[in-house]
Formats: sequence, C-alpha cells, structure tokens
Amino acid sequence: MKSDADMQLENARLRNQSRGRWRDYLNVIKPRETALLVFIALTTAFLAGNGVVPFDRALLIFIAVLLASAGANGLTNYLDRGIDARMERTRQRALPAGRIFPPE
Repeated sequence: MKSDADMQLENARLRNQSRGRWRDYLNVIKPRETALLVFIALTTAFLAGNGVVPFDRALLIFIAVLLASAGANGLTNYLDRGIDARMERTRQRALPAGRIFPPE
C-alpha cells in the first residue's frame, strides 16, 4: 500500500507529464512562427485598408492564418519526423523523440 507522500509524488509526476505533453503538442504547431505570420497578415490588411480594417474581417484573417499556419507546421513536423530523428539539432523534437506519436 502506498503512503500519502508516495501518492502525492505520483500525482505530481503525472501532472508534470500532462504539462509536458501539452507543451509538446503546442510546439508541433510552432507558435512563434504562427504568431509572426498572423501579425504580418493583420499588418498587411491594415496597410491595404488605409489604416481601417473592419473587426469581422480582422477576426476572419486572424482565424484563417492561424489555422492555416498551425496546420502546415503540424503537417511539416509529421512528414519530417524521420529526418528530424537523424539530425542532432532536431532529434529532441516531440515526434522524433517519441514523446507523442502520429496517431495521437
């Protein structure tokens, strides 16, 4: 039978794994690159609209570019997982390191 301290330690370990898994999934979509592309798209819309972008259009641009960029980055990570596993610099990414698996 486990003691209270052992159970608390096990619960803490499971919480840390969940946080790590969440971060792994987030890193697959490359949030910095995605945010940069969203910023560029909104800036372009602002400039093209002579400083005025209706809220509904800005929201549509935000959502479309966010989803397209995140999807493309996720697909790229999936397709390059074999190559990434062989390269020193990319070996520790979530997919090649086996922290998450393609069916997930």
